Amino acid sequence: MRIITLEKGLKIYNFDKEAQGETVSYNIGILEDGDNCLVIDTAFRRHFNLLVEDLSRNNKTITQTIITHFHKDHIGGITKLRNTDIYASKNAEITIKKVFKDSDYSRYLPTNLVESETIYFGDFKIEMIMNIGHSVDGLLVIVNDKYLFVGDEMIYDINGKELLPFPSEGDYVAHIESLNRIKEYSKNGVIVPSHGPVLTDKSYFIQDIENRIMYLKYKHENPKKNHNDFYNETDIYFLGHEWYKNNI
Repeated sequence: MRIITLEKGLKIYNFDKEAQGETVSYNIGILEDGDNCLVIDTAFRRHFNLLVEDLSRNNKTITQTIITHFHKDHIGGITKLRNTDIYASKNAEITIKKVFKDSDYSRYLPTNLVESETIYFGDFKIEMIMNIGHSVDGLLVIVNDKYLFVGDEMIYDINGKELLPFPSEGDYVAHIESLNRIKEYSKNGVIVPSHGPVLTDKSYFIQDIENRIMYLKYKHENPKKNHNDFYNETDIYFLGHEWYKNNI
């Protein structure tokens, strides 16, 4: 576990060593207000448990939670957070029902459903905006008008290489719109993906957004072609496979 300090009271718990042998690492965002913490996503339970152990050693308590979307690698700790305010997209239940169709999904339901809402946590202004793209319940989280937590709208492998963009609902147009929204809000910002490095190089991440949009437009207009066809025609390469579209 590696702790990255973005500014005073704003940290990323990065789980890369724990992800050896896996394709991606995992990021959990933490905002601190004295001994109280707000957590953005919880990764898998094994990651969340390490986070809680570290917070406990420092006498800190999680009091609020924001979930960027309800795929399993983002909500491993959510059942341990039932006494916190849990913010999520107003479409959260759609994904929860799909992910937990064979079990009691009600224990994963958030307490606060969001379409567009701004809250304050200590010195932090937190804007939450529905951002349907990778998932129908996607939520863009913007901290202090600078740090953009984008969930899985932009994904990178454990070495920081670009992974294939994929809309889990198959809606390429919505994913394009979600990336355009990120581009709009990222002009003076820092992008924090749920998997991969914190992105501070504006020229790099704007180009990466454009490449992802180009790929999604290509797939939308050429449904019988795949990512290898896209690479051969554009020289733009993403790691990954088409099976990503089934990943929820």
